[in-house]
Amino acid sequence: MPFKCIRCCLCCFSDITEQNTGDNIDDNYGYPWLMENANNQREFNDIWSRIAKRYAKEPIVLGYDLLNEPIATYFDNKEELNKNLETIYINATKAIRKYKKNHIVLFGGAQ
Repeated sequence: MPFKCIRCCLCCFSDITEQNTGDNIDDNYGYPWLMENANNQREFNDIWSRIAKRYAKEPIVLGYDLLNEPIATYFDNKEELNKNLETIYINATKAIRKYKKNHIVLFGGAQ
């Protein structure tokens, strides 16, 4: 994506948008296992670390949108899941900051 943006003089954000459907981090049908599973959290941090390393010197990348609507409103335990979100954001930001200190990091609300 950044290379297409460079040719068009656009800036971009990187994001992970399908964690609720199980298409990216968790391999299930919509439940946000990322909020509960330490292995998924490590993988999530590793993904963001690799993205940040890859695009650290790209001036066209403005920043990173860590999660888009990470916890659906229909989960009975959404309050419990919400409590884990801040720690997930902190750890992912640390992973990004190893390679890039001045890119914007967006934290989407829980719902």
